Amino acid sequence: MTVSHQPLVNDALLTPLLSALEEVRRWATDALRQVDSYHGVLHAQAVANNIALLCNSSDIPLAKAEEIALRIAAWLHDVGYAQYSPNWSQDRREHVKAGLDFASRHLPQLRVFSQSPWLLSLVCYFIAHHDDINYQYPSMALQGEAKPVDLGNYADDLNQLEISLSAEERKRLHSLLNILVVADSLAATGDAGAERTFHYSLERGLPVFAQGNPLNAWCWEESAIGNVRLAAKRALISAFSSYSKLLAQKEYDQMEDFVEKICDQSNAIYCPETLAWMNISEDTTQDEIRLLSYLNWTTLEGILRKVELQGDRKLLPYSHARIALRRCAISDLRPTSFYVLESRLEEHRKLQARLQHDYVLSLFDLTGMLRYKQNDRSFLISPPIIETYYESEENAMITAIVDGLHRLWLARELGLSEVWVIEISDIPQQFPLVPLPLQWKDVRVVTSVPSPEHKRRFRFPSFEDFPDISNLTSVPVTAENYQYFFYRDLKELGSTGIRSAK
Repeated sequence: MTVSHQPLVNDALLTPLLSALEEVRRWATDALRQVDSYHGVLHAQAVANNIALLCNSSDIPLAKAEEIALRIAAWLHDVGYAQYSPNWSQDRREHVKAGLDFASRHLPQLRVFSQSPWLLSLVCYFIAHHDDINYQYPSMALQGEAKPVDLGNYADDLNQLEISLSAEERKRLHSLLNILVVADSLAATGDAGAERTFHYSLERGLPVFAQGNPLNAWCWEESAIGNVRLAAKRALISAFSSYSKLLAQKEYDQMEDFVEKICDQSNAIYCPETLAWMNISEDTTQDEIRLLSYLNWTTLEGILRKVELQGDRKLLPYSHARIALRRCAISDLRPTSFYVLESRLEEHRKLQARLQHDYVLSLFDLTGMLRYKQNDRSFLISPPIIETYYESEENAMITAIVDGLHRLWLARELGLSEVWVIEISDIPQQFPLVPLPLQWKDVRVVTSVPSPEHKRRFRFPSFEDFPDISNLTSVPVTAENYQYFFYRDLKELGSTGIRSAK
């Protein structure tokens, strides 16, 4: 992306801005002394220092005055925490608007800002949007929803600032904002930053690990470890130069070392995140992905236990089964369909690419239920579901793929060997799977849904083969319903259901 070489803040303002920086530092220090150590004076100083480091190595030719404006924003970005009130949200997102209130009251007292309302708007823009990436993720503080910060009356004014700029000026504005975002996120990464985030989360009463997948990092405020991982993602997302990208990756890796250390101390199994990076093509860039909400493992398990059979809605095959999340080898799984659709694979490729580049999340780490919007359409998706059971046809225990074959095929395509899945076992034998298991070599990529006889190897190929289940159900079994009588209805988990040949 080409960024305008024309600075947004001219160096003619450098001297008064340097003077303003000293005054802002004093104001912020006085206010931040009242704040917890995580968002206090040392944090503001660290972010300001990171800005100087990043600016001196930036691929973007910055005016010195732009750097000073960013350092002023660094001192003020978390000052709103000093206005904390018990009626704030659990995640204290109100600090952003409180910080804007502080800046709007204090900065006009300085001549360089009173004489340049544009400069005041610029610093307020940085304060308003320094945490935007954080609030793109779901949060347990909001019952799993993802919501932007309410900027109140400031929203329209800051939108007008962007509208007033040319396309190249907006690119430069966003590039400057990225410097602040990376500087702020780097203060929460590495070994020291990870430890600070970890203990700050524990102080607020969060458990060390999440339920289901102990290291889950899709939702804020689910666990201390989850918060540590999420905090490190912002730098990877917003890194803007060769130097900042290398630094962000180094700090992320050090954060993961910290996570592994906590796992060792707690006798927990450590699993790295599955960052299967994909190139974003021009076609993929047109796909906008936005996370809407996340349901955690406890909620997901509850939904699974209420899954019904298509043939008789009163029959619940998973109600007393063993249900667990696990990371398993794809090679150990048995497909139950002869085909995967190329169009569906392409949808998952685009989703995976956007999740990685916009959120540093992976379809193959999904261990809760996710609602998201893609190109103005809402979707629901859950982890792949497998069943482990005794297969009489093979006289052996096997693990069959019940839902999620396209994602597992994509994982193989990307060279992954393991993914997170939901494993269901100890299912009553009277609820057999509709299809018999296949081998991976039996599966083909096709452009349209094949006819029924070419979709699966059905357990009961004809009506005459179907067993007498009158002791199990009062629903009549007919030539019309027998084939999918034992089909698990997973629509509440986002499954597209039975596909019809076209």
